[in-house]
Amino acid sequence: MAKGARDYKAEYARRIANALKKGKTRQQARGHRAQEHIARREREIAEEGITKAQTRIVFNWASHRLFTVKDHDIDAMDVVAWAQETGYDAFKQYRHTWDAARRQYLREVRNKSYASRGMGYLQMLADNAGIDDLSWLYYH
Repeated sequence: MAKGARDYKAEYARRIANALKKGKTRQQARGHRAQEHIARREREIAEEGITKAQTRIVFNWASHRLFTVKDHDIDAMDVVAWAQETGYDAFKQYRHTWDAARRQYLREVRNKSYASRGMGYLQMLADNAGIDDLSWLYYH
Protein backbone atom coordinates (compact mmCIF):
# COMPACT_ATOMS: atom_id res chain seq x y z
CA MET A 1 0.00 0.00 0.00
CA ALA A 2 1.18 3.50 -0.74
CA LYS A 3 2.38 5.68 2.09
CA GLY A 4 -0.49 7.48 3.75
CA ALA A 5 -3.19 5.30 2.13
CA ARG A 6 -5.77 4.03 4.53
CA ASP A 7 -7.15 0.50 4.55
CA TYR A 8 -10.84 1.35 4.70
CA LYS A 9 -11.91 -2.27 4.45
CA ALA A 10 -9.95 -3.20 7.58
CA GLU A 11 -11.26 -0.12 9.44
CA TYR A 12 -14.82 -1.02 8.53
CA ALA A 13 -14.35 -4.64 9.67
CA ARG A 14 -12.86 -3.40 12.96
CA ARG A 15 -15.77 -1.03 13.53
CA ILE A 16 -18.31 -3.81 12.88
CA ALA A 17 -16.45 -6.24 15.18
CA ASN A 18 -16.24 -3.68 18.02
CA ALA A 19 -19.95 -2.84 17.75
CA LEU A 20 -20.91 -6.51 17.75
CA LYS A 21 -18.85 -7.01 20.93
CA LYS A 22 -20.91 -4.24 22.55
CA GLY A 23 -24.11 -6.13 21.76
CA LYS A 24 -25.31 -4.17 18.74
CA THR A 25 -26.82 -5.78 15.67
CA ARG A 26 -24.99 -5.66 12.33
CA GLN A 27 -27.43 -3.00 11.12
CA GLN A 28 -26.75 -0.84 14.16
CA ALA A 29 -23.02 -1.44 13.74
CA ARG A 30 -23.28 -0.06 10.20
CA GLY A 31 -24.91 3.09 11.57
CA HIS A 32 -28.64 2.38 11.47
CA ARG A 33 -30.72 3.43 14.44
CA ALA A 34 -32.66 0.74 16.28
CA GLN A 35 -36.11 0.05 14.76
CA GLU A 36 -35.44 2.53 11.93
CA HIS A 37 -36.71 0.09 9.32
CA ILE A 38 -40.07 -0.17 11.06
CA ALA A 39 -40.52 3.59 11.28
CA ARG A 40 -39.49 3.99 7.62
CA ARG A 41 -42.00 1.34 6.52
CA GLU A 42 -44.83 2.94 8.50
CA ARG A 43 -43.95 6.37 7.12
CA GLU A 44 -43.91 5.11 3.51
CA ILE A 45 -47.27 3.38 3.95
CA ALA A 46 -48.78 6.54 5.48
CA GLU A 47 -47.47 8.71 2.63
CA GLU A 48 -47.86 6.46 -0.43
CA GLY A 49 -50.13 3.60 0.62
CA ILE A 50 -47.42 1.00 -0.04
CA THR A 51 -43.67 0.88 0.54
CA LYS A 52 -41.03 1.55 -2.12
CA ALA A 53 -40.15 -2.14 -2.25
CA GLN A 54 -43.82 -3.04 -2.74
CA THR A 55 -44.09 -0.37 -5.45
CA ARG A 56 -41.17 -2.00 -7.28
CA ILE A 57 -42.81 -5.43 -6.98
CA VAL A 58 -46.15 -4.15 -8.33
CA PHE A 59 -44.51 -2.23 -11.19
CA ASN A 60 -42.28 -5.13 -12.25
CA TRP A 61 -45.14 -7.64 -12.14
CA ALA A 62 -47.52 -5.34 -14.04
CA SER A 63 -44.87 -4.46 -16.63
CA HIS A 64 -44.16 -8.12 -17.29
CA ARG A 65 -47.79 -9.29 -17.33
CA LEU A 66 -49.16 -6.38 -19.36
CA PHE A 67 -46.32 -6.72 -21.85
CA THR A 68 -47.48 -10.25 -22.65
CA VAL A 69 -51.09 -9.10 -23.25
CA LYS A 70 -51.41 -7.87 -26.83
CA ASP A 71 -54.42 -5.54 -26.58
CA HIS A 72 -53.74 -3.81 -23.30
CA ASP A 73 -54.64 -0.24 -22.58
CA ILE A 74 -53.54 -0.33 -18.94
CA ASP A 75 -50.20 1.14 -17.98
CA ALA A 76 -48.09 -0.44 -15.24
CA MET A 77 -48.24 2.85 -13.34
CA ASP A 78 -52.05 2.56 -13.31
CA VAL A 79 -51.67 -0.75 -11.48
CA VAL A 80 -49.23 0.89 -9.04
CA ALA A 81 -51.70 3.74 -8.40
CA TRP A 82 -54.48 1.21 -7.84
CA ALA A 83 -52.29 -0.73 -5.37
CA GLN A 84 -51.47 2.50 -3.52
CA GLU A 85 -55.18 3.23 -3.14
CA THR A 86 -56.37 -0.25 -2.19
CA GLY A 87 -53.30 -1.62 -0.43
CA TYR A 88 -50.72 -4.29 -1.06
CA ASP A 89 -52.94 -7.13 0.16
CA ALA A 90 -55.52 -6.32 -2.52
CA PHE A 91 -52.75 -6.39 -5.13
CA LYS A 92 -51.54 -9.77 -3.89
CA GLN A 93 -55.08 -11.16 -4.29
CA TYR A 94 -55.34 -9.61 -7.77
CA ARG A 95 -51.96 -11.08 -8.75
CA HIS A 96 -52.94 -14.49 -7.41
CA THR A 97 -56.19 -14.50 -9.41
CA TRP A 98 -54.49 -13.29 -12.60
CA ASP A 99 -51.69 -15.84 -12.34
CA ALA A 100 -54.12 -18.67 -11.56
CA ALA A 101 -56.25 -17.74 -14.59
CA ARG A 102 -53.15 -17.65 -16.78
CA ARG A 103 -51.96 -21.04 -15.54
CA GLN A 104 -55.40 -22.53 -16.13
CA TYR A 105 -55.60 -20.98 -19.61
CA LEU A 106 -52.17 -22.35 -20.58
CA ARG A 107 -53.09 -25.77 -19.19
CA GLU A 108 -56.34 -25.84 -21.19
CA VAL A 109 -54.60 -24.69 -24.37
CA ARG A 110 -51.97 -27.40 -23.90
CA ASN A 111 -54.70 -30.02 -23.39
CA LYS A 112 -56.73 -28.60 -26.31
CA SER A 113 -59.78 -28.16 -24.09
CA TYR A 114 -59.96 -24.36 -24.04
CA ALA A 115 -63.44 -22.96 -24.70
CA SER A 116 -62.47 -19.96 -26.76
CA ARG A 117 -63.76 -16.62 -25.57
CA GLY A 118 -67.20 -15.82 -24.28
CA MET A 119 -68.65 -17.81 -21.41
CA GLY A 120 -65.73 -20.26 -21.26
CA TYR A 121 -63.20 -17.54 -20.49
CA LEU A 122 -65.50 -15.80 -18.03
CA GLN A 123 -66.10 -19.10 -16.25
CA MET A 124 -62.34 -19.66 -15.99
CA LEU A 125 -61.87 -16.23 -14.40
CA ALA A 126 -64.83 -16.81 -12.07
CA ASP A 127 -63.43 -20.15 -10.93
CA ASN A 128 -60.12 -18.54 -10.04
CA ALA A 129 -61.76 -15.58 -8.29
CA GLY A 130 -64.09 -17.84 -6.31
CA ILE A 131 -67.34 -16.51 -7.82
CA ASP A 132 -70.19 -19.02 -8.13
CA ASP A 133 -72.53 -17.45 -10.66
CA LEU A 134 -71.52 -15.05 -13.38
CA SER A 135 -74.41 -15.48 -15.77
CA TRP A 136 -75.42 -11.91 -15.00
CA LEU A 137 -72.16 -10.80 -16.66
CA TYR A 138 -72.75 -12.46 -19.98
CA TYR A 139 -75.48 -11.08 -22.23
CA HIS A 140 -77.09 -13.48 -24.68
